[in-house]
Amino acid sequence: MEKVAIIELNEKELKLSIYKISNGKSLLALSKTQNFALGDELTRDELLNPNTKNDILELLKVYRKLIEGYGASKIISVTTNLIYKARNYRGFLDE
Repeated sequence: MEKVAIIELNEKELKLSIYKISNGKSLLALSKTQNFALGDELTRDELLNPNTKNDILELLKVYRKLIEGYGASKIISVTTNLIYKARNYRGFLDE
């Protein structure tokens, strides 16, 4: 049985989903979601607010522990193209 973690960052939330995959079928083992007003923030300032950035990074640390606890063998991370509208997106992605 393979375990796959998917992390999604979009305009409204940061979401973690962990699936157990066996014989071509998947079962959702864990789903966690935290809301962020990322879309509103970026369209207004074209910058990722340092507080929001830190909140997201801290939550990613929590998600990492959950992923390790579930023993996921693969992690897939996706984000909306909205993140690239932020003038400071490179620093955020590097962290």
